[in-house]
Formats: sequence, C-alpha cells, structure tokens
Amino acid sequence: MPHDEIAERDWTDTIDAYGLSISTPYERAEFLAERESGVPPFGDPSNAVAPEYGIVHDLDGMADVTEPRPAPFLLRGDLTVEYARVAAEHPAFPPYDEIEGAIADL
Repeated sequence: MPHDEIAERDWTDTIDAYGLSISTPYERAEFLAERESGVPPFGDPSNAVAPEYGIVHDLDGMADVTEPRPAPFLLRGDLTVEYARVAAEHPAFPPYDEIEGAIADL
C-alpha cells in the first residue's frame, strides 16, 4: 500500500505530506483507525479537485463517475511545483525511488 511505503521511507520526517481521497468521512476514519501513515487525508468525495490538477480517471465509461488517478506532487513552501507525476493507468503505484530522489533535491 502507498501509505505503508511512505511510512517505511520516513518521508513525513522530511516533508509535510498530505493525501487526497474520494472516500467518505466514515471510510477515512476507518482507514485511519487501521493504520497510521503520518499522511493526513483530505476528503473530496465529489472528486472536485481532480479536474483542477488534470488527474481525472473516468470509471469504465460510466457517465459522470470519476475518481482521481494516483498522482504525487511535491511543492515548495511558495506552492511552486517541483515534481509531479500522474499515473497513466488506474490503479498504479507511484515510482517511490524517483519521488525519494525529488525529495532529496528539494
């Protein structure tokens, strides 16, 4: 799981990390109760944020049913994007070694 990988690499000791989830508040609460990753999730059940970042994934051709593609972004304090990668397919895990290198370059 991505959260396990992030926790194992101790990225949250180096950067402020946040997640974006289309899960309901109840699903997020259950997830957080099961595991602590150090990455607080922001809820976006309507998937309104994904179009703003170009990470929309249409689900099996269903009209108006979408979810975000996995997409890590690294931003500086002034919100300048230093690294971004959007998965070509869903689901796809991010390239953790590549992200770790980008974090080291910050």
